[in-house]
Amino acid sequence: MLKVLSSQESSTARLVVPDAYSGIVDNEIPVTDVHCDSRKAETGTLFCCVRGERQNGESFAVEATKRGAVAILADHCTEAEVPHFIVDDVREVMGKAAAFVYGHPAEKMKMIAVTGTNGKTTSAYMLRSLMQASGEKTGMLGTVVYDNGNEAFDADRTTPESPDIQRMLHRMVINGCGACVMEASSHGLAQHRLDGCLFDKGLLTNITCEHLDFHGSMERYAEAKSQLPLRYMKDSGFPSVAVNGDTEEGKTWKKRFGDMVITYGVGSGCAVRGELKRMDLSGMDFDLLLPESRSAVPISIPITGSFNLFNALGAASTGYMCGMGPEQIRAGLEAAPQIPGRVQAIPLPNGATAIVDYAHTPDALSNLLAAVRAGVSGRILLVFGHGGERFRDHRPALGAVASGMADEIVITMDNPRSEDPAEIAGQIAAGITDAEIARHTILDREEAIRFALSISTPGDAVLVAGKGPEKYIIVGDEQFPHDDSEAIRRWIAERGSLE
Repeated sequence: MLKVLSSQESSTARLVVPDAYSGIVDNEIPVTDVHCDSRKAETGTLFCCVRGERQNGESFAVEATKRGAVAILADHCTEAEVPHFIVDDVREVMGKAAAFVYGHPAEKMKMIAVTGTNGKTTSAYMLRSLMQASGEKTGMLGTVVYDNGNEAFDADRTTPESPDIQRMLHRMVINGCGACVMEASSHGLAQHRLDGCLFDKGLLTNITCEHLDFHGSMERYAEAKSQLPLRYMKDSGFPSVAVNGDTEEGKTWKKRFGDMVITYGVGSGCAVRGELKRMDLSGMDFDLLLPESRSAVPISIPITGSFNLFNALGAASTGYMCGMGPEQIRAGLEAAPQIPGRVQAIPLPNGATAIVDYAHTPDALSNLLAAVRAGVSGRILLVFGHGGERFRDHRPALGAVASGMADEIVITMDNPRSEDPAEIAGQIAAGITDAEIARHTILDREEAIRFALSISTPGDAVLVAGKGPEKYIIVGDEQFPHDDSEAIRRWIAERGSLE
């Protein structure tokens, strides 16, 4: 039941009741669910009219009521003949309203948020492993999956809309979860999708150039990330946010937020430190030194790349803030699974190795290529593209990174959306600075992958970047089935086995 008089949901809310309801509505409206997608509305739904980039939710208010919606949350009255909650900003209110309807589930679990440009998903998987190793049943919301503790579903966006978050948190509580790890995207933070949640601990991985098509500038992008410590942390003691102390943004957060922040890294000034001992395509070994520890803890994980050392240190720092000891942290990190589409190595029957990764920004691709170069004896054959309707300046920059670090390049399609994939490929190729490097443009992504696999030789790495665990390609407004790792396995199956 959504109590009309619960003014804490919005100090600006006012109730508008059509004449037909004046004798029915007293101090309560029988709301049992909250949605901002009219197709999901059913009996008892509070339908939230969100203004989108292409459509306004008010256009679907009548449809929602036909499906059973009993009230509307909007910034003005619609044509739907049900009670309306009128507010200044629907996005600022609907997460809190959903939290109220679902019984404030975030208050019933230990909540951990991960934000940053790169490394959120890997860090989230590591953190879930840490929490589970300490005996806490843990749900997860992120780029790859939504896991409610009993079931996991393919995710359709990193940070869902706020009513969906609250509904899934409610399900986690019902399923017995004592904790939730959530990826907090810059879009999610800027659009109030986390409203209704407060977090016990938070982790910032890094901030590099990304999503400027949405935010407009690096300053606004960085400020969106800073909303995590500014608006979404519980008053649960210090420190509560871990940052990479070896980066400028980490140092900025430490200076800005003071005792709220704990630093991690490889530098001597970091509170939680790591020292790399071994790294190849099979994984890495490193020593972990926690504050006040007299000796380092040796840790071995099946994930490679120096950037993943920082992800592991960030997860360890967050575990430390949660009260975990060195052995709990070691056990949790070493039990972390291979993350789908994150430096996912697949051995090939010809003695080469295929690697699938989500890297789709110049910085991420550079880090990935450096990690693969450190662990491969042969050539790097790189297959990649760039998404349509995304930050176009990345395209020549991706080409420049590829030509400086790969041995052979195959430019292909990656979610062109409304843009011409051939034009995107040309913009990438324009950034290639090495005139001598072998390059190919094969727009069909599976054909491009098969070509790179077919020219690989023992010791080579075929690096397929940009889509990671995604199971589709978006062309126009349609999604077509495609999975990079499955494309590789089909090629392998045609040639026998992995042996």
